[in-house]
Amino acid sequence: MTSSPRQDLLDEPSDLDALAVDPLGTDPSRPHLLLASKPWAMVVAQFFPVLALGLTYPFVVEQLDAARVAGIGLSVLMVSCAVITPTLAQAVAAPVYLHLLGDRGADPNHVARTVLRVALPALLVVGPLMLFASIGVGAARQLPLSLFGAFFGLLVLHVAMGALIVPAYALRAPLLLVLPWSAYVVVLLLVPTWLWAPPVAAILLQAATLAVVGLRRRQHRQAWEPLQVGWRASAVAALRGAAEGLPLWSIPAVVWLLDVRLSSIGFVYIALLPGVLAHQLFFVRTVDPGWRLLDGARDALHALPYPEARAKFERFTRGVRAGVGQATALLLLLSMAMISGAVVMHWRDGQLLVVVVLAAFAAVAAMMQGYTLGMLGSAVPLGVLGACALVVVVGGISMGLPDVAVLGTAAALYGAYALVAVGVSRRVMHRPEHALFWRRAVQW
Repeated sequence: MTSSPRQDLLDEPSDLDALAVDPLGTDPSRPHLLLASKPWAMVVAQFFPVLALGLTYPFVVEQLDAARVAGIGLSVLMVSCAVITPTLAQAVAAPVYLHLLGDRGADPNHVARTVLRVALPALLVVGPLMLFASIGVGAARQLPLSLFGAFFGLLVLHVAMGALIVPAYALRAPLLLVLPWSAYVVVLLLVPTWLWAPPVAAILLQAATLAVVGLRRRQHRQAWEPLQVGWRASAVAALRGAAEGLPLWSIPAVVWLLDVRLSSIGFVYIALLPGVLAHQLFFVRTVDPGWRLLDGARDALHALPYPEARAKFERFTRGVRAGVGQATALLLLLSMAMISGAVVMHWRDGQLLVVVVLAAFAAVAAMMQGYTLGMLGSAVPLGVLGACALVVVVGGISMGLPDVAVLGTAAALYGAYALVAVGVSRRVMHRPEHALFWRRAVQW
C-alpha cells in the first residue's frame, strides 16, 4: 500500500526532529540519524585550525619576531591580518552561499564548480570592506605606509582562502576544512618568514581538490552556467555576512588593537573556543535543517489542511528550541570550565580571559537568537546587532578605552539583544505560521 503525497509531506523526517528526540544522535533505530555524525564531525573539525595554529605558533614565533620589515616584526603583520580575517571571510562566504541556493545546493559536483566560478567575483565584492578594514587596523597599529601593500595583499590571500573553504560547510565535509589548513600549517613550519606562502599553499590545494570533485563522476558534460546573482545582491549579502560575524570576531580585534602585548592574543583565541564551538554546533545542527524544514512547512500550507500544516511548524519550533538549548548548555558548560581554570591556575591574563569568555558567551547567545528571529521572519535582523557592535568597537578604540571596558560594553549590548530576542521569538513561536506566511500574504 503506497502512501499519499499528503502523508509523505506530513511524515517527512528532519534533522531538527532528530535533535529534539535524540540530541546525541545515538539511536540506531532512526535511519535518518545516519547523517547526524557529519554535523558533529564538522563541529569537531572546527578545533583543528585553532589547535594546529596554537601548536605551530610557538615553534615559529622567534623567527617571526626576528624578521623585521620597515622596523615591524612579521608577527605583528601576521596577527594584524588574523584578527580581521574571520569577519571578512564570513563576508565573502555570504555571496558564495547565494549561488548555492536551490535544488542542487547539496550536490558536491555543483557546489565545487559553483564555488570555483564565483570565488573571484565574491572577492571583488568584498574588496572595499577589505580595504576599509586594512586601513583601520593599519592606522590603529601604526603600520608604516610602505607595509600597507604587503598587509593588504596578505589579507586578500586569507580571505580568498576563506571563500574556497565554503564547500566544507555547504557539504558538511570536514576533510575540505582540514586539508587546506593542514597545508597552511605545514608550509608555515617550513618557511615561517614567507607569510604569503601558507595561504597560497592552502588555496592551491583546496582549488585542486574542488576541481577534482567538480569534474569526477559527471554523467554528461555541462557548460558553465552564467552567474545568477547580481552584484547588488552580492554586495548586500557581503555586508550582512560581515555584520553577522562582528559580534564574536570583533573580540580578538579589540584586544589586539588596544593591547600592545603579543602574548595576550593567544589567551583571547583560547577564550573564544567555547563560543566558536557552540556557534558552529547551533549552525550545523539547527540553522541548516531549520531552513529545510521551514521550506517543507510552507509547502505544507498549500498541500495540507491547516491542522496538519501547523504540525509541521510545531515540529520546527520544537527542533529550534532543542537546538538553542543544546548549544546554550554546551556554551555555559565550557565557559564555566574555562573561567574556573583561569581562577584555579592563576593565569597571568586571567582577568582578560574571563572578560573575553563572558563577551563571547553574550555574543553567541545573541547570534543564536538573531538567527532564530531571522528564520521566523522578524524585521529585526542580526545585522543590526553587528552594526551596533561596530559602533561600540570603533568608538571604544577611537577613545582609547581599555579593552576590558570595550568588551564589557559590547557584552552588555549583546546580552540586552539576546533577552529582547528571546521574548520576541517566544511570542512568534506561538503562531509561527502567521509570522512566516499569513502576515506577508496580507501585506501582499
